[in-house]
Amino acid sequence: MRANTLVLVLTFWLGLRASAAPPLRWDFNAGVDGWTSGHECSLAASDGSLRVTSTGPDPWVYSPAMRVQGPVQVRMRVRFATAGQARLYWTVLQPSLVSSAWGENAVVYFDVAHDNQWREVTVPVDVDGVITQIRIDPGKAAGATEFDWVAVEPLRVAEPTGTLGGAAKPVTVAAGPISVTLDPRGRTLSVRDARTRRLWRSDRFRGLAVTSAR
Repeated sequence: MRANTLVLVLTFWLGLRASAAPPLRWDFNAGVDGWTSGHECSLAASDGSLRVTSTGPDPWVYSPAMRVQGPVQVRMRVRFATAGQARLYWTVLQPSLVSSAWGENAVVYFDVAHDNQWREVTVPVDVDGVITQIRIDPGKAAGATEFDWVAVEPLRVAEPTGTLGGAAKPVTVAAGPISVTLDPRGRTLSVRDARTRRLWRSDRFRGLAVTSAR
């Protein structure tokens, strides 16, 4: 199918991707669990939590080294009392077996409430490489952030609702002899070639997004 003939772009995430990473979890019951301060902050562990005291506008903390196949999600029970957006960085093992440096191509910015209330926060890290470390920037001001626990888990994809564009019927897009059918009820994707009468059908998948394009 040529790009200029497509009127619909189908993007979906296979649930098989979510099973790649074993979970990691730090509960801070025995100290800082290998976490270290990187810039403008200090760490202290007490009563099963990790307290990050920020002393300036650019604090960050590092996890211990890891080797976890992405994609993953980072979940944490945390309370913030600084200001500004929080950020999650990660490094990925390169083909040269050297971990990449921290950079803006490997970061998720996320809004938090700096009200010193405990909340669970989930940050997706949707990369296919081997993740070797994560870094959390808790805010952009002096103050305190406290982590009850932090976990790195397989990325979870929400189950589809069984409807697409308000309709539960299959949607077919044709480009010349090739047609693509998405069945939200059966959660399958099939491709038919009218020239050879061949039909390819996917296994049931989890999660889908549909966007229009011309």
